[in-house]
Amino acid sequence: MRGLLSRFRKRPARAGTADLSAEFQEAQRLLQLGQLDQAIDCLERACQLAPGHPAAHSNLGNCYRQQGDRERARRCYRRAIASDPRFIPAYLNLGELLLAHYDFEEAGMLYRQALAAAADIPAEQFNPAVLHHGLGQALKGLGKSQDAIACYETAIRLQPEFAPAHNSLGIMLMSLNDLDGAERHFRQALELQPGLNHVLSNLLLLMNYRPDRTQRELYETSLEFGRRYEPAVQTGCDFAGHATDPDKVLKVGFVSSDFRDQSVAFFTWKLFGEFDRSKIQVFGYSNVLNPDHRTAKFQAQADHWRSIVNLSDDQVAEQVRADEIDILLDLTGHAGDNRLMVFARKPAPVQASWIGYPNTTGLSAMDYRLTDAIADPPGEADRLHSETLIRLEHGFLCYQPDEPGPEISELPALRNGFVTFGSFNMLRKITPEVVRVWSKILQAVPGSRLLMKSQHLDNPVVNARFRELFRAHGITDDRLEMIGPVPERRDHIALYSRVDIALDPFPYNGTTTTCEALWMGVPVLGLRGDRHASRVTASILHHAGLDELIAEDEHALVDLAQRIAGDLDALAASRASLRARLKASGLMDLARFTRTLEHALRDVWRRWCEQS
Repeated sequence: MRGLLSRFRKRPARAGTADLSAEFQEAQRLLQLGQLDQAIDCLERACQLAPGHPAAHSNLGNCYRQQGDRERARRCYRRAIASDPRFIPAYLNLGELLLAHYDFEEAGMLYRQALAAAADIPAEQFNPAVLHHGLGQALKGLGKSQDAIACYETAIRLQPEFAPAHNSLGIMLMSLNDLDGAERHFRQALELQPGLNHVLSNLLLLMNYRPDRTQRELYETSLEFGRRYEPAVQTGCDFAGHATDPDKVLKVGFVSSDFRDQSVAFFTWKLFGEFDRSKIQVFGYSNVLNPDHRTAKFQAQADHWRSIVNLSDDQVAEQVRADEIDILLDLTGHAGDNRLMVFARKPAPVQASWIGYPNTTGLSAMDYRLTDAIADPPGEADRLHSETLIRLEHGFLCYQPDEPGPEISELPALRNGFVTFGSFNMLRKITPEVVRVWSKILQAVPGSRLLMKSQHLDNPVVNARFRELFRAHGITDDRLEMIGPVPERRDHIALYSRVDIALDPFPYNGTTTTCEALWMGVPVLGLRGDRHASRVTASILHHAGLDELIAEDEHALVDLAQRIAGDLDALAASRASLRARLKASGLMDLARFTRTLEHALRDVWRRWCEQS
């Protein structure tokens, strides 16, 4: 939000100037004291004294937004714009609100309106780059990736030192698989504004996708994150008054931006209800801005639910302390909308990261990371994590699909006369190395096709680029089908009826895509790599009892694909039985997984009690 009261003093009021100024000053004092309701009363009186004063309405809107009253905030911003169509701060505040709540269509119209209104305002009076950046964010939300890129580039041309535009362009390029360009802009943003911790998180996330980045490089960059941002917020960990009973009912908090209908949820959404309440009390700290039906299911299973969307990191940490949480679990890591800086403040005696991000956080305040011996074998993995690794005996994942699930179709190859390989993974995972190996597989299985489905494949520029990558390895366009986003999740799942064999990317494997393919009867061929991100599918397949689908090198992967594709009768039989095998395996044994997790949490709690 643009500054609450800074612009009041820049516009004279024609009537009641002294009274108006007094209301502004009192509102400022109350806000500094954290008395938001009383500050709103002052600003409402200011609006009554000067109903045509746009900054009065805009700043009142900021307060309502801080209070979480979206509709009142929106009305206030609209009144400010109606009072003065050239008052740019109101456009910026309203634009931020609309983007935050995914109102991309209205946000796009608003930013265009603002650019038109600002056409004759001298550039030194406002920052036009901010408006172009905002329009880019709206276009990105509408799926217009090339138009969004053009807006970010315009913002950078107008203000080369505008770090947020570099970051947003980096995010967009990463999603389109331009990892070089994305890394360049993330690093530029950090050079311009080293204090932007979320940009370094974005860079770390990107590095996991790059085959030319080693685990040691990731580890060292993660440690840099901790060194750069932890000292400013660490206040000392005083848990002298915290209960140290090793057998107490544990208060366990889960912090996530993925308590919603999103891929990570398919490993967590039934978990809260499985915990033994004589041992564990569940607190959900939800960073979900727009809750959905899945959010409601999470909330219904938690003993306590806290929305932390509008809270600062300090406020969240204070809430965690007030709740007297014993163990705080992070389910996001360096992925988007993370709250790692809450963990940096060390609000709980024991803190651990789990799913949502495939690597170390680099935080000294993060005590543990939950994994398993397949994803992180003992040895080097321990040396390249800032956390102590806790290896769950039966796997670090437990797949929790919507049941009963769609019917499994017959093998497509039986009706098509050719084998269809498939991948529904994010484009950023489909690196040139992946294309090279998948092309070898297509060459080894004559007449086979590849069906790719991903968010940006409906973008003609992106589609053409991927076709060219395959063409360079001898794969003609007629052997490729590329599909963009589909309206509903059921449409996405239904596409597995067209796939015979799924191919897993590397070095960043699929996770939810791997499980949902198996759930739909489609075997997934995995290549075991050298770090957690490239060993997740190996872990999934092992705990599903499907070790025969794991290859140790690319030559073995090509041979495996050729062998499985060459026996359609066996492939059809496997398709018919795969869901039953999955349900009977450890990968979907939620009761056993929960008991294992409970034991792990109890062990680390007892360890802390002994040390205390």
